[in-house]
Amino acid sequence: MITIRLMYSEKNEKKEALKLAKYLVKMLEKKGYNVKSNSKIYRNKKNNGGRIYISLEKKN
Repeated sequence: MITIRLMYSEKNEKKEALKLAKYLVKMLEKKGYNVKSNSKIYRNKKNNGGRIYISLEKKN
């Protein structure tokens, strides 16, 4: 299994991070991966940034 972590440091980068996550999922599905999970956004303690996790598995 492969896990990708997208991180952003400012609130105004949240939309860009979500767009990038969607793009990565579409691209990797075309390359032969199943998306096992696409996580919710985890916020940093200072509440100004966050993380998105995407888990993938290779199709047989």
